[in-house]
Amino acid sequence: YYILAYLNSDDGIAAMNRMITGSTIPSISVTALKTLQIPMVSLERQNNVAKKYLAKLDELAVLRIKIEKTKDELRTIISQEGC
Repeated sequence: YYILAYLNSDDGIAAMNRMITGSTIPSISVTALKTLQIPMVSLERQNNVAKKYLAKLDELAVLRIKIEKTKDELRTIISQEGC
């Protein structure tokens, strides 16, 4: 998850945006992608980043569930009030 965290970071997005070619259909060539440099840090730091990233993904999943539940509740307010 360290690499995924990097690719989704501001720095990773900026690096990938610099590789994009084409305006109608943006794409990144395999050759350009092979030149992408991902900062290498110690395995311990990679694991720490991965752990934090996974925790935030879990948090996001919980929030999405809460959002869906709240949307469902909004749709049923009228019927619950007997209107």
